[in-house]
Amino acid sequence: KRWRRHGLYRALETFFKWESAEYRFDNPMFRIAAPKTPHVILHTIIPQDAERLIQSATDGRNKAINALLPDSGLRRTELANIDVADLDMVHRRIKVFGKGNKSG
Repeated sequence: KRWRRHGLYRALETFFKWESAEYRFDNPMFRIAAPKTPHVILHTIIPQDAERLIQSATDGRNKAINALLPDSGLRRTELANIDVADLDMVHRRIKVFGKGNKSG
């Protein structure tokens, strides 16, 4: 499958990048083109379903979670790590820390 080939390519690319830096030799992956991956269109939630999901929540916390996820594209761990100090109520923003502890 194409995704598996691309995953293997990325793993080898990462390994040889490290190995060539560690042992000082030319990275053989530079000569190999990455395999093509299929263009997949991901299905999104329609506004009516998002609204039903929000209304089905039993408390304010779950309503906020159900409202935030469809619109923000947050990962579950990013959502779980939001703290009160990350909320900017004046500008209506939330500071989120993603992979590698990068904020955005």
